[in-house]
Amino acid sequence: MDISKINLDLTQLYLEMARSVFTKVYFAGDRPPELVLLTDGIEPALGIEFALTSVTIIYTYLSLEAFANYYLYFIWEACKAFYEVSECQKQKHPAPNKKMIPPYHSFYQKYGHYDKFEELKKTDLRDLDTRIKVLCEAFEIRKIHEVNVRLWQQFKGLLKQARHFLVHPFPDPTKFPKMMDTLLRDTKGGEYVQIAQDIIKHFYKETRAEMPEWVEKNTLFSIGGFEYLHKKNC
Repeated sequence: MDISKINLDLTQLYLEMARSVFTKVYFAGDRPPELVLLTDGIEPALGIEFALTSVTIIYTYLSLEAFANYYLYFIWEACKAFYEVSECQKQKHPAPNKKMIPPYHSFYQKYGHYDKFEELKKTDLRDLDTRIKVLCEAFEIRKIHEVNVRLWQQFKGLLKQARHFLVHPFPDPTKFPKMMDTLLRDTKGGEYVQIAQDIIKHFYKETRAEMPEWVEKNTLFSIGGFEYLHKKNC
């Protein structure tokens, strides 16, 4: 098998993983869950809940990262390729050709001079919210923050902050408990996934493209459950 020829849709895989953790936690042994919590305390149960929620948040964010990066790369390649062809045409036919306007012209004007896609990370495109806005501009569709203010606020004020907290945790006694309450009490895991789904759906709807099933539900895999191992032999 030549793995270099395998084309994986990371957006789908990350989004399905984010959904898959919404499943059952199995308690080892014959003890009922109520007795386990009474004996072992609430901390292990909260730890499991936190771990599963963190998987949901991080993979939800990764799905948007993959989605934005895939289409930015597509646009970056397309406009650069068109520019190279148009330069060749100019050399052969010096007369101006009004039809030779590069696709995604505004994107090319700002980012087309970068020779390597990785160099875009040094620009304002290092921020995911900017990448989403630039994608809307390149596709000439309405921007999410203009037509769905609530969704954009959820993305920036909930999903982005939660992801940042998980990737860069710090035990600040004034902030840590508040964020823990948000993750485990105030917000359900499905809300994070819904944010990503709605952002991705925006692009399909605005461009009138056929939306694949995996945007709203898993079509590739699921997880049967997780086993609680703490004090398994008690």
